[in-house]
Amino acid sequence: MAKYVYVLENSGTIYRYSIQSDGTLSSLGNSVQCARAAYMAYTNASQFPGGDDFLFLVGSGGTVGEATEISVYHVDANGNLTMKVDHYSNGASAGSAADVAALWWGGSSDYFIYVTNAGFTESDISAYGFSPSASPNAITDLGDPASNFSTTNNLYALEVVAAPGAGVPPSSPVPYIYALYGTPGPTEIVSFGTSASGGINFISAVLSNSDKPIVLAGTPNGDFAYVCDTAITGVQANAGQLTSLGTVGQLAESGTAEVVSPDGKYLFVSVYGVPFSIMSYKIGSDGSLTPAPAGSVPSGGQVFALAVEPGGQYLYAPSSDGFIYIYEINQTNGNLTPKTPVQRSSGGQVFSMAILEV
Repeated sequence: MAKYVYVLENSGTIYRYSIQSDGTLSSLGNSVQCARAAYMAYTNASQFPGGDDFLFLVGSGGTVGEATEISVYHVDANGNLTMKVDHYSNGASAGSAADVAALWWGGSSDYFIYVTNAGFTESDISAYGFSPSASPNAITDLGDPASNFSTTNNLYALEVVAAPGAGVPPSSPVPYIYALYGTPGPTEIVSFGTSASGGINFISAVLSNSDKPIVLAGTPNGDFAYVCDTAITGVQANAGQLTSLGTVGQLAESGTAEVVSPDGKYLFVSVYGVPFSIMSYKIGSDGSLTPAPAGSVPSGGQVFALAVEPGGQYLYAPSSDGFIYIYEINQTNGNLTPKTPVQRSSGGQVFSMAILEV
């Protein structure tokens, strides 16, 4: 199967690449423009068996009070993008989107999109449905999906994990959503269960040991999740019930992006500072973190998005200097070996990227 990389600049430009056998990137030609889009999520048939390959982009205008806009693209076998929904908006005021998550519930015809919206619902989350079988394709506004949860805190990040278990059908994974809330109150990590209707139900919450984290990453099976500023806080999960592991790692400067490898063995964290860098950690069976023996590797500039290709061999980091940095992952200890980077542009900021195996 082919592997494709999509990098979204906050200008609404999507850069497209194919991954070669040695991890290097080959451009798929002209970029795709999606005005005002700043954040991106995806569903992939390899992630949600039985589903299809879509990119979900959100943006507003960057100002609280402007309506959130959602665009949907289908990814074909050659990595081409076909727009299915063009800047849907319900016209209502919404907070400036800060993240987006998407999932497919096995046995359902719908995909569900969850957008952070800065205090305009009790949970800070707005939910939408997307049905590829509808003609024309359309977005359905589902409102606030979390009827049993409210907060006065801001929502910074969402993460979808797919725990093995009795999904619908029974062979499919059970999706959970982890969320990171903070300020004005204490920072907390929250877990939600999902349903075939798009609704989500509050399960559990724990406080973070990190002071002001803004990034969140979970292992694909949902067993562990990590947030960080200069301290990395870990949590363990059992069917969505969270238990704090306390501080499991320490960074020289604040972390700006996190990702866990597809096999759940390694956590990668981009670090703000001079020099800008990426740290690698091996995840223990108890959720503890062991730094890679080689330490950090340089990332050229600020990195706000990280992704590992589905085979778990290569890590990708779009940097503020306009390059996409590529690293080979040592499968024994997590050491990162830099490969030749790819120049993307003059350096627009990137908050989202996606890698799909099609």
